[in-house]
Amino acid sequence: MKKENLFELLGDIDEAEVQKAGEIGKDVIRKKKKRHFVGVYGGVVAACLALAVGGIWFLQKAASDEQGQVASVENKGQGTNATTERDSIAGFAYDPDAEDTDETGEANGNSVQRLGEWSEADKAWLEKVTVVNAHMPEPIAKSMSAEEFMTSNQRNSSVTKEFIAYRQEASQLADSMDGFYNEIAKKLLANTEENAVCSPLNIYLALSLLAETTDGSSRQQILDFLGVENIESLRNNVNVLWNSNYVDTPINKSILANSLWLNENVEFNMETLERLAEEYHASSFIGDTGSKEMTQGLRSWTNRATGGLLQKYVQDMQLSPDTILDIVSTLYFHAWWYDDFQESATKKETFHGSKGDTTVDMMHQDLGMVYRSDQVTAVRMLLKTTGSMCFCLPKEGVDVSQLVADPEILGMEQNLRKLNEELEESFSAIEHLDEAEIAEALENYYEMATAKQEEMGWSTPIVHASIPKFKVDQKSFLTELLVAEGITDVLNPEASDFSPLTNDISKINIGKIEHAATLEIDEKGVTGAAYVEELLMTAGPERAREIIDFVLDRPFIFVVYSGDGSVLFEGIVRNIE
Repeated sequence: MKKENLFELLGDIDEAEVQKAGEIGKDVIRKKKKRHFVGVYGGVVAACLALAVGGIWFLQKAASDEQGQVASVENKGQGTNATTERDSIAGFAYDPDAEDTDETGEANGNSVQRLGEWSEADKAWLEKVTVVNAHMPEPIAKSMSAEEFMTSNQRNSSVTKEFIAYRQEASQLADSMDGFYNEIAKKLLANTEENAVCSPLNIYLALSLLAETTDGSSRQQILDFLGVENIESLRNNVNVLWNSNYVDTPINKSILANSLWLNENVEFNMETLERLAEEYHASSFIGDTGSKEMTQGLRSWTNRATGGLLQKYVQDMQLSPDTILDIVSTLYFHAWWYDDFQESATKKETFHGSKGDTTVDMMHQDLGMVYRSDQVTAVRMLLKTTGSMCFCLPKEGVDVSQLVADPEILGMEQNLRKLNEELEESFSAIEHLDEAEIAEALENYYEMATAKQEEMGWSTPIVHASIPKFKVDQKSFLTELLVAEGITDVLNPEASDFSPLTNDISKINIGKIEHAATLEIDEKGVTGAAYVEELLMTAGPERAREIIDFVLDRPFIFVVYSGDGSVLFEGIVRNIE
């Protein structure tokens, strides 16, 4: 993080206070011309100082009950009329002026429909389904450009006390989810020789939704894997994670969405569907699962929920007359780097992949933090307003497949986050100090933070980082993962219990459960998407800084974290075309 930009992190604070704090901070910074502050979610010292003058600027969550939607049921044949409201279906709007799209979600002119908006082409299937609408928040400053939003009052007013509380609670919850995250990495990333990517948070939320539709041992097996004692605890976790991670502004998007596609010939428990709409933000579409229109709707919804980034996988989605329920859980993510790479610095260089050398676009930037151990060297880059991305390069002789499932990979970031929380809490009394005392406190806390971060393996040299532009995607089938973790009842129609969903049919089982994810980085930032589809069928001190080079020119690991420490994406890049 550039020192000059330290106070860009401050949000809704009086201008005079910001200027006053800035002068104090600059005095401290001048004393440490060659030091970088600890880079934890915008900087430990930056965060502490922000607390001193009025609070950290967390990005947005205006998802209060007043802004969310009340679950409702639209009768068949009225679906299109319902979608003329912005708030009608899963936060997706019908836009009569938008380009027509085909069933793959691809618009005329080879452009993808804007995220979350229905087109004229969706009328055909919307007219033939009954809809239980999800509770979804409105986007923030939808009509603004990113540049306008950054300088507007809405950037600050969009941050609510409720959002800050959710983020703090989710940060505490992240610690208990490390085991789950590592198990996902072990099963989905370590056992392939190709590029690999997954979204652990997306999988967690999808399995939570599945648990809500089951009961008895079917549910308990899922709860055990997710590491929660009961369904009430899981509901709380989902509520916290969803409200902490859902962001929809012109500069950052972390869009979570759920949907259920149900067979109209089966009688479903409407109380369950309404609870899913409220607590899991899931829209339910009830219709003829054997029809072309219903499959078109499934594909169209999923393409819009993932920004059209996973079309090559979505086009294979298919409902059938035997489909009882298809559950789809999605995540769309886009964020800018806190400091962009300069496009003029991007050069053609060689990447030594597992399948041979290729020429890639290598981006260059000086960074201020590095993690080093016997197994790995890693750097982290802050994302504007929320979270970070870590790039992990194994030491020579260390197998990237083994390293990706090692607790060290996620632990290095989590420990840094804990340090930030510890310093924030202990720094809470700084607002009562005068200017000289604040400057002295910053000096003392910098020394303490530096010592603690070095104990964790982090240091602050000047890092000449070379990071390739890349795009990676993967489709995984999760059945083996479920079996390995003891989740077997839902796969067996003789043992499964889907009674919360329906008592109309006793023998139901999961026909398939698949996960697809993609992630791309360039000079501006990070964009990614993921979905999980669960198809249910009938039976059937002042010192010289070290200078190091960090060159990602061979297979490496990446992890994208949200601001609360949740693992949004994790993957391995072995080759770059």
